[in-house]
Amino acid sequence: MFKLEKIKNHNIYYFKYDKAQYLSWAFIRIQEFYESPNLLIRGCFNTIDDIIKSELDDTGEFTFFEDWGGFNIPGHIWNYFFCKYRNCLRDVEVKMQKELSKLDTGCDFYVIGSSKDEPSSTFEHEIRHGLWYLYDDYRRDMLKVLKVHPVKQLRKQLLGMGYCKEVINDEVQAYVLAGLDESMKMTKEIKNLKVDLKKIEKRFWN
Repeated sequence: MFKLEKIKNHNIYYFKYDKAQYLSWAFIRIQEFYESPNLLIRGCFNTIDDIIKSELDDTGEFTFFEDWGGFNIPGHIWNYFFCKYRNCLRDVEVKMQKELSKLDTGCDFYVIGSSKDEPSSTFEHEIRHGLWYLYDDYRRDMLKVLKVHPVKQLRKQLLGMGYCKEVINDEVQAYVLAGLDESMKMTKEIKNLKVDLKKIEKRFWN
């Protein structure tokens, strides 16, 4: 169903699933525990039914599997989730934790996931989240550049897509560096931002 590997030279652990639907089903509770904009979901104990209800769109449709093709979880959130849910984990969650526990992750690590169905840009996007979390210099220098190029329209669009405001800076740098969503417009400001972000990125990833 999945293959787990450590990214060379980085404490990032990559779950690569065979199918996008298997990936989304495995990560849905953990990801929403980390960054759901719904304060009744983020950081709280919820059943899978609670999560699904929270993800219904205005027409009552559940589109999570179609909307999200990549996932990323900071190590401390991963550990907190598995501690909080330890008595009621789903089988897919148990399997992921079992495989990850076989590796010497240490305390400061990052987990990402994508599938063979997704383009390579999805993997690259999730890697940028790992760099943002693991390296203080990367995050500090990225934030300086983001202050120069606020890209307000992109930020607004990301909030509309369902990201919580606490991760917007991280999402901006990931989308700009790894590739914009097809619904996003490449503007002159975003192009200039990308040039400056690339200068920082090449010190950490190439």
